[in-house]
Amino acid sequence: MWLVLGSGVSLVIVDALYLRSLNQILQYIVPGYLLGGCFLLIGLHARKLLSFRDAWEKTYHPLPNEKRTEES
Repeated sequence: MWLVLGSGVSLVIVDALYLRSLNQILQYIVPGYLLGGCFLLIGLHARKLLSFRDAWEKTYHPLPNEKRTEES
């Protein structure tokens, strides 16, 4: 996570100081990279959340609307 955020910040700084003066097409790369980084972070968070939820359910923590049976 910190690598994606750090590289995004450094890319924005380099873009603001140097890349925009080179070529106008490069101005579309930075927002695309940042948007892709955001989707990557959201995906990583969702995968962690799902694995935590599975581990929680495997340790016999029922949801509030479920009742425990004698088997569990």
